[in-house]
Amino acid sequence: MTDRKVILGNLVIGLLVIGLGGCAAIYCARAYGVNPWHFAGRQVFWLSIGIIFFLLTAQIPFRNLKKAALPAAGSFLIILILTAFFGKEVNNMRGWLQIPFTSIRIQPSELAKPAFLLSLCLLASKESWGEGKRYAATLFLTALFCGLILIQPDFGSATIYAAVFPLLLICAGFRKRYTLSTMFGWIPPTILFVMIHPYALRRIKAFLAPSDDQLGAAWHINQFRITMANGGWFGADGNEVTWANAYLPLSHSDSVFATLIEASGLIGGTLVLLGFCVMIILFRKAALETKNKEARLYIFCAGLMLIIQAFLHIGVNTTIIPPTGLPLPFFSYGGSNLAGVMLLLGTACSAYRSGSSESQIDPETVKEDE
Repeated sequence: MTDRKVILGNLVIGLLVIGLGGCAAIYCARAYGVNPWHFAGRQVFWLSIGIIFFLLTAQIPFRNLKKAALPAAGSFLIILILTAFFGKEVNNMRGWLQIPFTSIRIQPSELAKPAFLLSLCLLASKESWGEGKRYAATLFLTALFCGLILIQPDFGSATIYAAVFPLLLICAGFRKRYTLSTMFGWIPPTILFVMIHPYALRRIKAFLAPSDDQLGAAWHINQFRITMANGGWFGADGNEVTWANAYLPLSHSDSVFATLIEASGLIGGTLVLLGFCVMIILFRKAALETKNKEARLYIFCAGLMLIIQAFLHIGVNTTIIPPTGLPLPFFSYGGSNLAGVMLLLGTACSAYRSGSSESQIDPETVKEDE
């Protein structure tokens, strides 16, 4: 137990250090504005709230979190429906809910990730169900969340939900046909989304030919490249992130990795990338040390969800993939994103703490459907 308390203390210290690094990145992105501390100061506040969320969630026994997972996922589905019709529109996306009598907006799709992922793990691990029934239940839940998020329309967040699902199937031991059918099954909805939303097609065209519309759809892509080039190897002279402040859209949130590159150079960006790689290694190690099947599955998939989001954000900022709005975990400005990450980590910590202490039945070999 003492070792687990030490691990929890080290986690809190690590989260504080990384979170404060994110606050510094946000400050750099707004350093030349009228009030450069506005976003950074608010992020410090949300970091404090996020740490509290992490500590509280980590102390809840995992068996209690499992009982609350499906009801919480159902509640978030209702909230996402309300968001689609009554949500606050920001940057042409109706993805936020305004808290009455306050100026605070929350993004339900970010806060719902822990409940969604834990519900998937519970359904995928239900031993009394056959493989086909478990697959149908998890697919249905994933499709509901993705569909409601796409209505906003938030293609980036929906991609995170959709991408973690086939990886969860692999980790849960489903046969390959289920994983492959899922991966190919996401193609038609993606094509339909692009057809319904012309801006998505324009972004794809701009990604393929960024020189054709430099002042239009390709503007963001070109600013990414100029911003990072200005950073060089070790960052702009005197950490003067002038390009991120003057020309890079959403430099404190969706474009924060490019801001980091301009401030700290290729070396700094590489360290951030290596940090996320170390994170997935630690998640894997924690999962392997956990005896509980559901806890083990959740821990590893929580790490995958964070890494998928981080790599997609980095891929967009480095212009490897077409641009879409995604925050970088721990670094991008946003209370909902930071709180959602802390809840995800807190649940994983609870799973790790409780996984070896609860009585468990060894996983049975999944029987093939007749």
